Amino acid sequence: MPIYHSDYLRGLFEYTDFNRKEKQKFQEMLFLLCNLVNPDVPFEFVEFYINQERFFPSFIKKKDYTQLLADFHINNIQVNVQSELPRLTDDFLGSDNYSSLENEKLKRIHTLSIKAKNSSYPDFFYHQIPISEHELFSFEKGYKRIKSDYLPYLPFLDMSSVDFSNSDLAGLNLSNTNIKQINFSSLYQKSIRNTDFSNVSLFGKSLEDIDASGANLCGTWLQIDVDTVRLNEAKLDDTLLFLSHDGRVMSPNNQGFALQKKKSNIKLHF
Repeated sequence: MPIYHSDYLRGLFEYTDFNRKEKQKFQEMLFLLCNLVNPDVPFEFVEFYINQERFFPSFIKKKDYTQLLADFHINNIQVNVQSELPRLTDDFLGSDNYSSLENEKLKRIHTLSIKAKNSSYPDFFYHQIPISEHELFSFEKGYKRIKSDYLPYLPFLDMSSVDFSNSDLAGLNLSNTNIKQINFSSLYQKSIRNTDFSNVSLFGKSLEDIDASGANLCGTWLQIDVDTVRLNEAKLDDTLLFLSHDGRVMSPNNQGFALQKKKSNIKLHF
């Protein structure tokens, strides 16, 4: 966890190169392997190894495949489960087992971040690791706060399904994340003061009656009510739509806003 993109591409290319009969053989093998796993375990937590060798589609072309398939059908398989994800009940979430699982996840996120930083395109590794709301947040005074352990790694987490409403986001670096579900009017103290939202696509979202002083809103595609939003020392660019409280489009220049100028830099990598 997670499956690295290079491994995904290898598996995809091997499978695409198969003929119809080979694809059926691979699907049969994958089905049999999946039946060995507790159905409560999310599939992204599972890696299959056969005789210490990671399972890829090309395995079905090896001599061992025929015997392995026969062993599956007569239930003559020895299985070694190295790490089993227990059912996420309320009792488990408060147990030492859950803490161990969370520590293991943080180790893997850290390893991924090192791999990303040593690559030419760190953004290639962004949003790979799924995370739940329970894992990401702690709760204080009725508001959600991102756990400090996760703060250095936020771009690598897939937070697209996490609800950030009723949370405290002031002063955080949320740049390059894939946050989507957020109600700005519900945030703690109605503040995103000094929060970095750069390159977070929030198209269709709007800021009203909120303190965005010092915030970085570049590349967010937000609509901003200039009559009710505090923008002192905020970083702004031409992706933003400035509106008056009655919905009229306002010129940022006439409002005294200095827009950031950013050179377009398109990267294509495979």
